[in-house]
Amino acid sequence: GNEIDKSKANYGGYPGKTSPVGNYKDNKFGLYDTSGNVWEWTCSEFENKYKGKEKQCVITGSRLSLRGGSWISSARSVRSAVRGRSKPTNRNNIVGFRVSRLVTL
Repeated sequence: GNEIDKSKANYGGYPGKTSPVGNYKDNKFGLYDTSGNVWEWTCSEFENKYKGKEKQCVITGSRLSLRGGSWISSARSVRSAVRGRSKPTNRNNIVGFRVSRLVTL
């Protein structure tokens, strides 16, 4: 949806840590925790202005894109359209990844 509140995602610094998966209601696609909790790594290289790099996965890159905000982000940053960037070697408690699989129907 277009509205965010504390019943839908972990953001804004409270409770001061990540939440267990499935702690919030799933979205209309059956996905949990798509915003907030931790910034999610993407496989694409970050670029300030979209020119196509973020549509392609890379094997190596100096700055990879992050999406979705984290438990410490403001409500404004907790959306998939907001991008962050980081070196692939950086590690901290606000960045993670989503395990996914391709399903053919």
